[in-house]
Amino acid sequence: MADSRRAYLFFGLAGVSLLMFSIDSTVVSVALPNMMSDLQTSLVGVGWTLTAYMLTQTAVMPLAGKLSESFGRMRVFLVCVALFTLGSLLCGIAPNIYVLIACRVIQALGGGGFLPSAAGIVAREFPTNRDRMIGLFSSIFPLGGIIGPNLGGFIVERWSWREVFLINVPIGVLVLVILAKQATAVEQTQERRVDLPARCCSPPPSPHCSLD
Repeated sequence: MADSRRAYLFFGLAGVSLLMFSIDSTVVSVALPNMMSDLQTSLVGVGWTLTAYMLTQTAVMPLAGKLSESFGRMRVFLVCVALFTLGSLLCGIAPNIYVLIACRVIQALGGGGFLPSAAGIVAREFPTNRDRMIGLFSSIFPLGGIIGPNLGGFIVERWSWREVFLINVPIGVLVLVILAKQATAVEQTQERRVDLPARCCSPPPSPHCSLD
C-alpha cells in the first residue's frame, strides 16, 4: 500500500512538473508584446525567447534519457526540476532580453529532461498497468499547449509578464521538497558507471591484466 501511494505521489508531482514545462512552451507567446515594450527590444529579439526554448528542449530530450540510464532516473529528474525552477526565477527577474534568452535556455535544459526521466520511473512504478499510465503521463504534455495561452493571458492581464515565469517557482520548490524525501525509496535502479580505463585484476592465477 505504501509503495502504491508513493507511486501515485510521484505520478502526480511529475505530471505537474511536465505540465509546467509544457505550458511555458506557449504561455510566453501571449506576453510577447509586454516583454518587447518592457525590455525595449525588437520582435525578432523577443521571438528568440521561444526559439531558444524549443531548440534546447529538443536537444536535451535524448541526452536526458541517456543520463537517466547512467546516473539514475530520479536523480536526473530532481536535477531537471531544480534547473527549471532556477531558470523560471531568473527569467522573472531578467533585466534585459539577452539575459532573458539565456535564462530560457536554463529553463529548457531542466524541462527537456522531465519526460524521458519521469516516464522511465512511471514505467517501473506501475508494472501491471504500465502502458495505460505512460499513456496518461504522455497526454499531459499536449494539454499545456491548450492551457498556456489562456493562462498567460489571464496572468498578463492582471499582473505582468514576469509573473508568467515566477508562478513556476513555488510549484517547483514544492515538488523538489516532497520528492527529495522520497528519492531514496523511489530510486531503486542500478546505476551504470562511466567506463573506466582497464585495471588489473586481483589475485591472479595469471600475471596479466584484463578489462572488466
